[in-house]
Amino acid sequence: MAKGSQLRQLKARLSSDGIKDKRQNSAASRRRKSSSTSAGAVQKAAEEARRGALARIRSDATFNPFEERITKPKHEVLGRNLKGVTGRPGVSKSTALDQRRQKLLPEIQGRHRSGTFIDRRFGEGDANLTPEERALERFTRERQNRARAGDVGGKKSLFNLDDGPEDGLTHYGQSLNVDDMEDDGLGLGGLDDEDEHGGIDRATTSKLNFGGFDDGNKDDDPDRKKSKYEVMQEVMAKSKLAKLERQRAKEKDDDLRMELDDDFASLREALFGPAQDYTEALREAERTATEPEAEGRQAKEKFSDADGNAQKPARVEREKSEEYDAFVRELAFDRRAQPQDRLKTADELAAEEAERLRIAEDARLRRMRGEMIPDGRGTNGGITSRRAPGADDLDDDLDLDLGNAADVYGLGPGLGDARDEEEEHDRQSSNLDDSDDDDGSEQSGDDGSPEEEDMDDFEDMEEPASSEEAEGLEAQADLVGSKPTSSVLSPANKGSPSQDPKVPSSSLPYTFSCPATHEDFLDLLLSNGISVSDVPTVVQRIRALYHASLGIDNKHKLAALLGVLLEHCLHCSLDASAGGFKTVANLLPHIHELSQTYPTIAAQHFVGKLSVMHKNLGRGVAKGALDENARTWPGPAECALLRISAQVFPTSDRSHPVATPMALLIAQYLAHCRIRTLSDLASGLFLASLVASNERQSKRIFPESLNFLHQAIGVLTLGPTTGKAPRRAESIKHAFGIPAPDLGAAHTAHLALTKEDVASLKSEGTSASRPADLLHLLAFKSSKSARHDAKERGEVKALLLQQAFALVEAFAQLYDGSVAYVELMQPYEELLACIDAAHIDLPTSLQTRASSLRATLSIALARASQNRRALRLQAHRAIPLASQVPKFDLGGFDPTRKSSRVFDPDPERAEAAKLRALVKKEKKGAVRELRRDAAAVAEQRRRDNKEEEDRYEKWTRRVTGSLQDEEHQDKLFRKEKDKIKRERKRQNAK
Repeated sequence: MAKGSQLRQLKARLSSDGIKDKRQNSAASRRRKSSSTSAGAVQKAAEEARRGALARIRSDATFNPFEERITKPKHEVLGRNLKGVTGRPGVSKSTALDQRRQKLLPEIQGRHRSGTFIDRRFGEGDANLTPEERALERFTRERQNRARAGDVGGKKSLFNLDDGPEDGLTHYGQSLNVDDMEDDGLGLGGLDDEDEHGGIDRATTSKLNFGGFDDGNKDDDPDRKKSKYEVMQEVMAKSKLAKLERQRAKEKDDDLRMELDDDFASLREALFGPAQDYTEALREAERTATEPEAEGRQAKEKFSDADGNAQKPARVEREKSEEYDAFVRELAFDRRAQPQDRLKTADELAAEEAERLRIAEDARLRRMRGEMIPDGRGTNGGITSRRAPGADDLDDDLDLDLGNAADVYGLGPGLGDARDEEEEHDRQSSNLDDSDDDDGSEQSGDDGSPEEEDMDDFEDMEEPASSEEAEGLEAQADLVGSKPTSSVLSPANKGSPSQDPKVPSSSLPYTFSCPATHEDFLDLLLSNGISVSDVPTVVQRIRALYHASLGIDNKHKLAALLGVLLEHCLHCSLDASAGGFKTVANLLPHIHELSQTYPTIAAQHFVGKLSVMHKNLGRGVAKGALDENARTWPGPAECALLRISAQVFPTSDRSHPVATPMALLIAQYLAHCRIRTLSDLASGLFLASLVASNERQSKRIFPESLNFLHQAIGVLTLGPTTGKAPRRAESIKHAFGIPAPDLGAAHTAHLALTKEDVASLKSEGTSASRPADLLHLLAFKSSKSARHDAKERGEVKALLLQQAFALVEAFAQLYDGSVAYVELMQPYEELLACIDAAHIDLPTSLQTRASSLRATLSIALARASQNRRALRLQAHRAIPLASQVPKFDLGGFDPTRKSSRVFDPDPERAEAAKLRALVKKEKKGAVRELRRDAAAVAEQRRRDNKEEEDRYEKWTRRVTGSLQDEEHQDKLFRKEKDKIKRERKRQNAK
């Protein structure tokens, strides 16, 4: 090793390795030669050797001692070799960078690729093999694999020279051992090419002579590609063959068909017997089917006696054949399926229904005016008018094209036509139901539906009309939307639709104008003389005529019709004596269907009515809750509206635009209205029954209804003559916090059941077990100046008390399982106990009902108290006692443990600490590796960017240089040109 400075050592190392500076060479030697020449190959090899020597010098630690780091051991021990004493951080770092570059670079380059192609050919990834060596090695391996594949006996014949085909010399993949003359038929191996006369055959001469060079490979090679002509010839031949086969099959079928036609007569006789009249065949079949069993039994006994057991098998076979023949004959009388009309859309059905109603209305008007119906044609092709039938007419030319007599004159169907008309009615009803999908189906007749069950509630709601209600009905004009007409207020009015005799169905118009207001609807009913029972039919026809699919404005008209129907229901509910609630029940399906079709408009109509009721309640409470003239409780119209709202909209929703305001309004009625008369009690009980029905699914607690029932039972039972019972009721009320201001008040003393009322009920034998009609009881005015006798007043009180007991039982079943069941139902149990202790004289049915209700509540309360868990503090996990762990190391002395590490006597905690330390160490290592990977990726990106910038800069310089050269040449050209011009001027001047 040369001494001196580091530069001197480097120069000496370069000189010893034969590396010289290129600047010392001549310009010719420094010029790069082509690699295809020998000089270029020598130059390339020299450059490779020079680069390798420089790499070895760079990697030598002796050249740069600062690249090597030595860790001096604390104690020198002879014969001990320690790893890691000497290290080269720079080399390690560069090696790690190279490894990361080799691993991460392919991943970065292929991160957007979905698949990879791996070249698994032998020697493809080996840079030490030349292409010739690689091809030779592949050929050798192919020979070895082929030799293994040819080993049939299971033994390897790798070195067996006799196995396998012999391989000779090849030229362009073809063997040189094959005789071309033999392939072309020109070989000399035999006399097969000579004919029988000893001459050369035609094939040989055609191959040797001119013109036969292209005929040698025409048909001999089966694997050659066919020409287009040959392909078309083959296609035509196959087509002709298929056509011939089809023709043969058709002829065969025709022959078989002709043979079957010839034998059809005999086959028909064998199947159906001899040809006979249809009537006779039918009679014979009926006679055979209805033959008495007695004759068959007698004949059987007769034949059995005559023939004996020897004829039994033959008789069984004959019976089977007769049964089969009878079955085949029955098949001849089966009706064939008739073609049906195609299924029509809802729009088409609605259009057909509207057109049918228009045609029927036009025919009705013509018959009413006595005009001739143009439905016949004369002999000359013109329309002949039919005259009206006279009294002496024999009906020779009677022809009812528009329908039968029942449709034209309103007669009932006959015995023969009843079934057909029923089927036709069912078909039309089903079509009409299908046609109303957009605006809701028409009034359905399905039995057992929930809507019908709810509609039945209105059919029993009737109340007697009296002249004293005129003022109340006048006050309800705001809710109804139109003032009650005389037809409603005066039942004796002959112009009222409800008092008109029933109009025949033939005179009922088929087309009506769609009313926009309730006044228009009333005028329509009065002008046409429509009875109450025909109002649903009129509404149904209006909906069919103004179907939403038949006009652009029909949707708005039907939406307005919904409000009209709602107002008409409220209008009819004011006159229950004329069947108003039956009309409400009949119109409820139409309101429900229109509300389902137009929910937003329906919600606006119902909320508007509810807001009017809320305003009326506010006015009544402001006037005085105890004033008898103040209208605080809802009347028949308001109750009907609440009932309709509950049937149309879902009441189990947590929040609903109509059901929620309705529930709040009912709660305000029950909480703020005071009990003054029996009609107030009936109204409150009706609201409580609505609550029980509406909350059947959601089971929401409605405290206002429970408080009202408690107050109603106390008012009806605890009067001033019951001793200490009212005081006990007051204590119960205060104990449970029930707001019952009317319980025990002076203005409700006359509402309690007295001994006179009970005596009158017992003397007349009136039973209070029948259900109470609450809407019928709304008109009952019970006051000190009432004109009702004691019997009627006592009966009303008994019915109201019975209804209150029924509602308490319903709420007890509704809230069964609730956490607050004890607090909700215990006041009723104590109130019933108070009534029982006071020995109040009640009718027998009410006493039995009260006793059974008290027993039921007692059992339910005991069960609820037993199943209910009391509130307890939050249960915490018990704190264990501290165990005394020894303070010494159970594992003994450990020299590998660091002195700074504190000893932990708990092995589990020590193991957990070890795992945490290991996780921390691995995490730091992973973060370090990720940082190094990121640095390697950044370095590679920097290199790529640098190469791209260098390439771009090189390209820019080249382009700039070429442009500068062009500019330079242009300047030289201009200078030369100017010089020539100056010379010419000088010569011309001379």
